[in-house]
Amino acid sequence: MDGRQQVGVAYLGREHASLWSGTAASWVDLNPNGATTSEAWDVRGGQQVGRALVTGLGWHASVWSGSASSWLDLHAFLPAGFVESQARAIWSYGGFVYVGGSGVNSLTGRTEALLWKRPGPPPCGADFDDDSVVDFFDYDAFVVCFEGGQCPPGKTADFDGDGSADFFDYDAFVVAFEAGC
Repeated sequence: MDGRQQVGVAYLGREHASLWSGTAASWVDLNPNGATTSEAWDVRGGQQVGRALVTGLGWHASVWSGSASSWLDLHAFLPAGFVESQARAIWSYGGFVYVGGSGVNSLTGRTEALLWKRPGPPPCGADFDDDSVVDFFDYDAFVVCFEGGQCPPGKTADFDGDGSADFFDYDAFVVAFEAGC
C-alpha cells in the first residue's frame, strides 16, 4: 500500500489483481482482457504492478494505472528469450518511474532480475518530500521550511518562484496540496 491505495488479489473463481482505497466499496478489478488470472503486488504514485497470466502466453509483468483497461504488458519490452515475467516493485526517482521484477530467460535457463525504466510524470510541487504521495508529511515539511526551518534538499519556501517566501507561496502550496497533483 502507498497510504491511499492498497493492492492484492481477490478470488473470483480465479485470482484477480485488485485495487482498493480503504473500503470494500472502492474495490477495482484490475484483471485485464485476455488474462485468465492476475496478481498485484505493489502500488506507488497511482500505479500498480504485478503479473497477468495471458491466455496461451504465460505470466507477463504488468503495470496498471487504476483500471483493467489501463493495463500495460511490460513483457512486450523484454528481449527475445524471456518466456515469463513478473513486476514486484514500483517507485519514482529523478523524473523516472522504475519497475523491478524478474523473468525466466529460456536462452540462459535462468530466472533473471529485470528493471524497466521510463520517464515519469512531471514532478508535483505539493509532493514536498518527493515520495510520490501528497499527504500530511508534505504539508508539515512545507510549513517547517516556510517558517524558516530546514527545507528538504532541492526545496524552498518560495513555492511560486517569485524570489521571496511570503503568504502567496503558502497559498500556492495549499492549492497544489488540496488538488493532490
